[in-house]
Amino acid sequence: MANEDEDVDVDTDVLVYKSARILIPEIQKLLPRVLWKDPSASQVRSWSRVDLVARVCASLERFLESPQLLDRHLATWVSALTNAFISYLNHRTNSYSRSCPAGYVPLPNAASKILCQLCNVRGVKVVLQLFPNEPKYLDLVLRNLVQWDAQGSTDQSSDTHTVSWEEKYIMLYWLSHLLYAPFDLTSVSSFSVTNNPLYGEYVPRDLPPVARTLIQTSLTSIFSPSKERDAASALLVRLSARPDMQQYELLRTNFDFMSLVVRSSGSDIVEEVHRRLGALIVLAGLLKNAPDGSFTPLLKPTFELLGWLYDKFFVSSEQSLDALTRILFVKCIRVGLVRSLALGDNLSEDLLSSITDFSINTFISLVEDKDTRVRIASSKALSLAARKFRDLEGGNEESLVDLVISNIEPEIEFVDPASASTIGRAEVSKQQKYDLSLVHRRFELSHALKWHGSLLCLAQFILHRSVPILHLPRLVSSLISGLDFHQESVSGKSIAVQVRDAACFGLWALARKYTTEELQSLLYNGKTQPTNEVGDSVQNFIQLLARTLITAACVDPHGNIRRGTSAALQELIGRHPDTVTKGLDVVQLVDYSTVANRRRAIITLASNVSMLDAEYQSVASSALLGWRGVGASDAASRRTTAEALRLLGAQMTTRGLNDLMQFTLNSLSRSSPRSSYDKRHGLLMALASLVEVIFSSKSLQSEATVTPQVTVGDETQGSESLEDHSRATDSTRNQILQLTKHTKFGSPYVGDRPARPGVNQSLHFEAFCHLIESMCSAVRTIVIPIDKNSSYPSPLLESLTECLSSNDPAVATVASRAAKELLLTLTDEGKEQAIVSIKTSFKRSKISQTYLMSLASMYTTSNSNFQISNNNSERFHDWILHTLVAATTSDHDIDLRCSALEAIANVVTVAGEEEKRFYSIWSNDGPLTAALMDYTVDHRGDVGSKVRISGLHLFRSILLKRDTLFPGRAAQLHEKDLSVAFPILLKLAVERLDKVRQEAWNVLCLYWPYISQAIPKPSNEVDISSTSYFGNLLSLSACSSTYLHPILEGFVTAASGSSQILICNSRLAIAKYLTLSSSAVLQDITDALNSLLLKHGADRINDRYFPPTLHILAFLLDQGLLSPPSSTDNHTFHTLCQTVKLTISNTKISVRLEAAVRCYEALMLYEPSRASAQAELVRLLGHPQTAVRRSAAEALWLRLEEGNARNAVESMDWGLRDVNAAKKIRDMCKKN
Repeated sequence: MANEDEDVDVDTDVLVYKSARILIPEIQKLLPRVLWKDPSASQVRSWSRVDLVARVCASLERFLESPQLLDRHLATWVSALTNAFISYLNHRTNSYSRSCPAGYVPLPNAASKILCQLCNVRGVKVVLQLFPNEPKYLDLVLRNLVQWDAQGSTDQSSDTHTVSWEEKYIMLYWLSHLLYAPFDLTSVSSFSVTNNPLYGEYVPRDLPPVARTLIQTSLTSIFSPSKERDAASALLVRLSARPDMQQYELLRTNFDFMSLVVRSSGSDIVEEVHRRLGALIVLAGLLKNAPDGSFTPLLKPTFELLGWLYDKFFVSSEQSLDALTRILFVKCIRVGLVRSLALGDNLSEDLLSSITDFSINTFISLVEDKDTRVRIASSKALSLAARKFRDLEGGNEESLVDLVISNIEPEIEFVDPASASTIGRAEVSKQQKYDLSLVHRRFELSHALKWHGSLLCLAQFILHRSVPILHLPRLVSSLISGLDFHQESVSGKSIAVQVRDAACFGLWALARKYTTEELQSLLYNGKTQPTNEVGDSVQNFIQLLARTLITAACVDPHGNIRRGTSAALQELIGRHPDTVTKGLDVVQLVDYSTVANRRRAIITLASNVSMLDAEYQSVASSALLGWRGVGASDAASRRTTAEALRLLGAQMTTRGLNDLMQFTLNSLSRSSPRSSYDKRHGLLMALASLVEVIFSSKSLQSEATVTPQVTVGDETQGSESLEDHSRATDSTRNQILQLTKHTKFGSPYVGDRPARPGVNQSLHFEAFCHLIESMCSAVRTIVIPIDKNSSYPSPLLESLTECLSSNDPAVATVASRAAKELLLTLTDEGKEQAIVSIKTSFKRSKISQTYLMSLASMYTTSNSNFQISNNNSERFHDWILHTLVAATTSDHDIDLRCSALEAIANVVTVAGEEEKRFYSIWSNDGPLTAALMDYTVDHRGDVGSKVRISGLHLFRSILLKRDTLFPGRAAQLHEKDLSVAFPILLKLAVERLDKVRQEAWNVLCLYWPYISQAIPKPSNEVDISSTSYFGNLLSLSACSSTYLHPILEGFVTAASGSSQILICNSRLAIAKYLTLSSSAVLQDITDALNSLLLKHGADRINDRYFPPTLHILAFLLDQGLLSPPSSTDNHTFHTLCQTVKLTISNTKISVRLEAAVRCYEALMLYEPSRASAQAELVRLLGHPQTAVRRSAAEALWLRLEEGNARNAVESMDWGLRDVNAAKKIRDMCKKN
């Protein structure tokens, strides 16, 4: 499961509010341009620009999260759009069918798109209320819709506009709105079309013509797969429910026809789905809007049809309905049930009973549907049924609540956190010692979808107050269980977030819908201490809810749950004041911004809330030791939990810490040897934190110190006495000494070592090393001496040695600290034995990164004169340095070499006056020089850059400690630096990779005062990719002739790098530098580039320097920076041309050849080298590689003068190799 640890400090609502000041005026400005030809809005457009319509729709879409911001302008905009629409229908409807200009659409299409977007943002019902409702518009809208639709079906030409679904959607909804007219339809319109063949004999013969037309129009769209289906259904339902249509029995006619459509089947499955979907929408609307007199005859056939659907598609597994059809199926049942219950005595008892049983059983079965929308619809249906039962005398809403709760209660398995034994619900209810907010629950065998649907039902029951007060404790108990629901898939992804989300919704509704007196009347027996001892205190129900919500808000892994519980907690405390302990302080801490980031919620929030009261302290510690904390699925959250426990433990008494540590040890010992490595990693990290905080200086304070008193309500919790503090401390000390005997692989606490190397092994080693470090630190703090006859430190040393075989950087960091702490607990003799044991164990195995970092940490823990080898010739410190230096050679992999260099840097940081040992590192052939010049490349790229960066870290460490390491010889070494190491440093400071340049610049800052007083030192915060940065380093070439070559060697890689900004800035820097330089400097740079070509051109394998040098040379020549192109007495360019020719001879590497072509092209600008460069380009026209031929042809075409040769180069296809063509071009060039 991915950890949701993102910050949401930037609120999207705030951004929408700020942007509304720009978007709303923009919409007001664009709308007249879309609708009207002139500003006075007197002449409507025939065509509207597509781009303007798109801009308006895009601006409206920004308000999806805050649609209320449009309310002030909604009426004005809808009025303008509908007025333009009507004006078009009256005056310009003839232009609709004409061919549409490119980039334009008819005005009805543009207005409909904008209105659809408004409906999408603000809702159809809100927008539709603002439409004109004069009856005169019914005939106008209907007539044009029918005509446009008919024209689109008959004229299929591509240049003719056809009516879109947006236009049908708006016009059909408009027609349904106009049917509210209180006049007889025959007096409104007489427009008529032929019958729809789909309707057949079902249409009444004496139906008014306008009604026939409306039915015809709606049936053409009612089975469509687009949104126009909803508008057509609303139109047909509204027409059927009109009082003047009752005499024609249009409602029953439409009902029978749609029932036939539902039962029918076709060969096309997709078409059948949409037909059934449209028919169910109409049926649900007819059942909802039918008068009571018309509804009663429809009741029995309705449930017969629904029963047929249930038997065919739900009982039988051969066929199934799509999710949207299942939602409409639930809606039809819900409407039928609610209206049946409302009729009451008007229905027979048997019919009402069968309808009720069928409906409730269907809803219960669909609350565990695989689709979330179906579960939500079923839960709402059950809630409405319960509310209806509540309104009836003798209603059975209690049985409905019991039915939903009993659907999930058997799946809850309670676990005693003290003994890890399973306890039954009956036992939990009987015994006072079990606090439901602290008792652990298991949901491994639970059905997550069933839980989600059932909790949604319970939440809806609470939201509509459909639950009697006496049933609330059982219902809230299920919600609390749901807030603790946790399941993971095989891949580790959480599949129960929606269950906890439904529980949040239910608890939020509970805080809103029930009064303080009602909730305070519900009591439970519980306790406040985390030890689960028998307690007789009685707490109020609201406090229980607050504790539960605080737990989820602090440590839940998902941000939506933390925000949801925070909102529910604010509702609870705000609507029920003075009922929650330190309620106002809790609300201020558990706010939206704090819980948004998980790390901040776990560390800061849990610690701050626990400081308010001892009760919250127990809740926080219990949560951190649960599945959300130490049992989290991601390692980062488990590390954060350990850090939070360290902060939380600093506030607790010694006895409380001892209890937490004992609970952790019991959890470790109860875990099976093959239990989850993730959970064991979290428990070991937690145990290490607890051990560390127990034996910190604050916890082991003098016995004269007592802990402060904590007030809960009106009672004071007794402070820890001196005797209790001393007894608890001694018990913990003895517990730590016993734990050291069992801290090894295979013990009940640590468990078995992972079978295979990988993530699990690294996490296990990391946690184990943390524990060893904490225990060794505790042993050093313990006053009671360790018995000489005890096994200490053999178990720790044996397990630590095994952890040293890891190559994980995280393990290396903590293992090095653990090794140092372990040696510090031993006597000199014990240290020598431990070191010899570690060395002996690694003689037979491959060294690792962790091993090297641990050696560096052990450097200062033992006497430097300790003899470690059998012949008594090798000292301890000498052996460590020799081992580290040997690991820096190229025989080892890159990561190991980096770790060795970092380890040497750590040793240098703590070393004293040890000149002889460190002089070999500083020497010309030492590991430092080799690391700075490492350019290893493999399939991952320039992996040698890691070694160079580590070498620069070592370089910096030596410079900072140079006076200590080499007393009396600092001046001599400084001169040596400038002659050997400093040129390499300059090269790294201007190379291509940003990270290397940054580290090299950090080291270079230490040198700058000794370089030149004439050049001011730039700021340490300089941008290493800026023009000024490269300009300053190029200026150093004037200080010494030895600096120019390395600076250019590194510079060419940066000036031909992958980053466009880097290329531009570096080339601009050298252009500015050369522009201000003398002719002698230009000659020096030209000679240096020439020598670089000769040096790297001989290397046929490595292309790191040669192609970039050619590119930079071509750039400088092309820009005339080395010498003006008009110069004729400079023979340097002829030398450059011959050097390029020499270095690319006999090469087949296309990168080099294409760079040489670019260089030849620039050299043709200079008279001394023009003939030679042109001859080489002509020769390359016959090269076997297509890319080389094309590059050479392009270069010739650019540099040749107008004539036959240039025209011939342009006319030939150089994608095909033609030797004769190349000879022809050569002859033409000779003639010229």
